[in-house]
Amino acid sequence: MKKLGLLIAAAALGAASMAAQADTAWSVQYSMYGADGTDLDAVEASYRTSELLDIDNVSLEAFFGLGIGDDNGVELDNTLGVEGYYTYELNDGFSVEGILGYARYKVSYDLGILGSGSDSDSDLIIGIAGTYELGSGTAFLEWRDIGDIDGIDIGYRMPLN
Repeated sequence: MKKLGLLIAAAALGAASMAAQADTAWSVQYSMYGADGTDLDAVEASYRTSELLDIDNVSLEAFFGLGIGDDNGVELDNTLGVEGYYTYELNDGFSVEGILGYARYKVSYDLGILGSGSDSDSDLIIGIAGTYELGSGTAFLEWRDIGDIDGIDIGYRMPLN
């Protein structure tokens, strides 16, 4: 199952990089994840396109992130995933997005006398986002549920065309 998730994410990244420049964007975001009382932060970058599916208001996004800092000896090493977005425009500049995808994440831990090591897992993503057109790009705030992990992301998306 983990290999399937990695293959899907790699295929999405490869296909996205070959997509036409129309309706494509990159973004950077600060992500705050929480699991079992532990707060884990990451910086993520993503590539989004609506060219692959030719369905109104639907786009695909591939993302990769690196953990920053740790909490009580637990550190998020990296995240990797692919998401589908359905965008509903509320009014000029404001939109709401539904999110469905798949992600893999890896954590390391050093709990002193209790031991150390690392673990990785993959799971389905569901979420919702609010966006606002700001300058030539789009600011966004997302909530994502990845199995046992909840995340809040704040970021900015810039068009490539």
